[in-house]
Amino acid sequence: MRWLMAAAAAAVLTGCGQTWAQLPGPAAARPGDGGHLVEAPDADAGRKPEAARLLRELAQRDTISAQARATRSRYHSAAGRKLYEDLKYEAAARELERALELDPSNAEAAKYLRLTRNILGVRRDRVRSAAELMIGEKKVKIQELHNEIRRSFERGNALYRRAQQVDAKPGDADYEEKLHESVKDLERSIRECDRTLELIRWMPY
Repeated sequence: MRWLMAAAAAAVLTGCGQTWAQLPGPAAARPGDGGHLVEAPDADAGRKPEAARLLRELAQRDTISAQARATRSRYHSAAGRKLYEDLKYEAAARELERALELDPSNAEAAKYLRLTRNILGVRRDRVRSAAELMIGEKKVKIQELHNEIRRSFERGNALYRRAQQVDAKPGDADYEEKLHESVKDLERSIRECDRTLELIRWMPY
């Protein structure tokens, strides 16, 4: 394509590169012609057909190239429409954008790209809202779990302290009963500690 343009331009410029003295006039007198005016020869006669041919070939190639782009644009447009109908909007947008790059006048590609972008815009807003909601819910769950861990630890610690503070001596009438209660408190304290550790293990970070 470029070499054709260069050749056409060179042919035209070559024809224009003559000096004023070399330019043919409408008529010139030559010795031996009896003083009659004769038509001067056209120095560009051989160049003009070549330049015109190159320009025609260049225009023809441009036309073929434009037709090829339009054909490829219709192909991408059809692919984009099929993807749109299959609900594959991201892929559809890529195909339709390519179709418009090749042929900005492709009305079908412009129409479906507009519809696709509208859907993607709504979907992104919904995804963003859903993500924000999930993040908020996760924060609430983490806080609730944190509070439950703290309560479980405090219950186990309280049971442990109460078991240590039993006031019973061998020989007392209620010694066995108090000792039994102290052991039960220790067992409950251990269970609470195990539960606390389990809650910590499932704590999201």
